[in-house]
Amino acid sequence: MTAVSKGNGSESQEQNGNNVTSIENDKNTSPSQKEGRKKSKSKTSKILSDLEKDDTINLKREIGLLEAVAITVGSIIGSGIFISPKGIVQHVGSIGASLVIWVISGVISLMGAFCYADLGTAFPSAGGAYTYLFESFGPTVAFLYLWFTNIVHVPLSNAILGLAFAKYVIQPFFPIGCYIPDLAVRLLSMTAIMVLTAINCQGVRQASKVINVFMYLKIFALGLIIAAGVLVVATGQQTQENFENLWTGTVITAESVVYSLFSGSFAFGGWQAMSTMMEELKEPQRNLPRAIFISIGIVTFVYVLTNLAYFTVLTPAEMISSDAVAVTFIDKFWGSFVWVVPVFVAVSTFGSLGIHIMTTARYCYVGARCGHFPNAIGLISIDHHTPISSIVFLSALSILFMYTSDLFALINLLAIVVSLWQTLIYASLVYFHWMRKDLERPFKVPVILPILNLLIYLFSFIIPVYLDPMNGAISVLLILPGVPLYYLIVATEKAHPWIRKIDEWTTITTQKLLMSLKED
Repeated sequence: MTAVSKGNGSESQEQNGNNVTSIENDKNTSPSQKEGRKKSKSKTSKILSDLEKDDTINLKREIGLLEAVAITVGSIIGSGIFISPKGIVQHVGSIGASLVIWVISGVISLMGAFCYADLGTAFPSAGGAYTYLFESFGPTVAFLYLWFTNIVHVPLSNAILGLAFAKYVIQPFFPIGCYIPDLAVRLLSMTAIMVLTAINCQGVRQASKVINVFMYLKIFALGLIIAAGVLVVATGQQTQENFENLWTGTVITAESVVYSLFSGSFAFGGWQAMSTMMEELKEPQRNLPRAIFISIGIVTFVYVLTNLAYFTVLTPAEMISSDAVAVTFIDKFWGSFVWVVPVFVAVSTFGSLGIHIMTTARYCYVGARCGHFPNAIGLISIDHHTPISSIVFLSALSILFMYTSDLFALINLLAIVVSLWQTLIYASLVYFHWMRKDLERPFKVPVILPILNLLIYLFSFIIPVYLDPMNGAISVLLILPGVPLYYLIVATEKAHPWIRKIDEWTTITTQKLLMSLKED
């Protein structure tokens, strides 16, 4: 890899001699030519002058508490609260029980988030779960997590978010029941991913500004639904039977509670986003726990109020029969404005996609830095100090995944593997509690919290595998291709010459294309 040299004494003498000639030539140069040359020089030497001011290439701490809250809230609030809260009512049967499940889901998410805060402050490195697994279970397990996350899970999730955004943007332009052109949906989703990729490559500050805007829009959208519920109650139009019989029809069994909590956990997913950006968070030991507590508190409060608003108009039976609860709510309350729901969902999904692109790219970057991925993926932009090559790599994979079919069925398979990885992550915190007592941990949680979360996610892994062994086997098989790759390529002490040549060529080419370097 090329480096910026500062020169030596002989070079300085030669440069002084050349300066004399340069001065003589300047005498015969017109003012306009001089000005043009200055402009040209200023453009071409900008990178070198920046490096002279700060000659280190690494990630910069540019995320404050407000940005951390915006990233976490924006990552949690997706399309689920708008279209799929019926899952909880469907399993527990009553309004009162469903509201309790929403609160419990928030508490479980807070427990898990505090466990991540413990791990994040103990290992304030980009990469989140990959770093924790590396430190506890070693490089093999960490590589398998990296393989599954970056080659399968992340690009597939990005593709799903992009397609969902495009679908809800296009939907208002087509009457209900009409065919929406598949090509139009895919092209718009690709455009959304490329736009958000460009924004994330420009720097954390620029991306955070966009994320802040979409977080406020998400809260505003939910606030409108809550305000509509308040208006219904104020005008006496609410469905009285809902609030007179809060617990009527309650079904409390092990199966109903577990599956309703699955739906709640899905709606609260994304609180671990900041764990991948610890190297870019200001004062991580203070700001990470505070951001988590504030974010999940806000989301839980807003989710409960939103469901209360739904129940002012909809009965549990109407909610269960609806495929899009927010659409049914607005249609029944204010039918002429039903078109706003697809807009709200599109805004929410677009913001979530931007955050997902930002946070997941750090997995690739840290994996390359640790030697588990090619060096070309671990490069940092000279101008903007972002992991530009990993952002571009994952976005390109996401676009490729849009050409496959039945993505949503595959996402259901991946959920089983995600539960397995979460089980191992909480097991790592239990390990650090008992076996690494000398580890400095600025933020500590009682050991009972990771144990409870470990049992919850272990149960979430075992039950689906028991009920559907075929899907469980297919899900676990997605990890296995990483095993031969690790032992044949990564774990070897000396890489094969042709592998080294390919890695060197791709690294140099990527450096030139993206104006990037390896971290100092």
